[in-house]
Amino acid sequence: MKFLIKTMLMILIIPTSINAKEISYDFIDTGYYWQQSSFSTTTFEKWDGYYITLNKSLNENIYLLGGLGDVSKSNGDQVDYKGLGFGVHFPINDKTDIALEYEHLHYDFDYVSQTDVDGIYNITYVKILHQLSDDIEVTAGVGRADLAGRKILFIEPLVGARYKINDNFSLSFEIGNAKDSKVATSVDVEERRFGIRYNF
Repeated sequence: MKFLIKTMLMILIIPTSINAKEISYDFIDTGYYWQQSSFSTTTFEKWDGYYITLNKSLNENIYLLGGLGDVSKSNGDQVDYKGLGFGVHFPINDKTDIALEYEHLHYDFDYVSQTDVDGIYNITYVKILHQLSDDIEVTAGVGRADLAGRKILFIEPLVGARYKINDNFSLSFEIGNAKDSKVATSVDVEERRFGIRYNF
């Protein structure tokens, strides 16, 4: 966490007058979320629901980010989450950006037949965003989710793509696979997001 903050501060003092021309950091993204949690090779739980994310630039290189979502299982178990954070991005060239993000995320599990659970994840991301063509943007990165007060630490490689419909709307797709790097018996999580984005 300290390393990420120091890196972001260093980026802010580097001259970055040119950003990737077609990559926007001002948008609302919403859509369908699917998750499969595996506790062993034979035990799986499937969740699905919706998500909403919002990004808003503060200047050429810094942006705020927020998100919320609600997912559930077929048995009625449910979890909702809310997150807030910020990001820093800088260009490699006029088609490619590197972005560093931090999000403070609160989750609340509401179980049908066991005690409810809530907690906080401190999440950091390193991402590369590239404008492959006029209509297609691709993303690759890795996330680090540290569960506050516990040993659980998820590391999640992720990839995504976005297809531009017009100047304001685009379709997005992202996949990730999170594994606990500290607790071998912890849950592994596969994630999928299918969304529509509005740039403003």
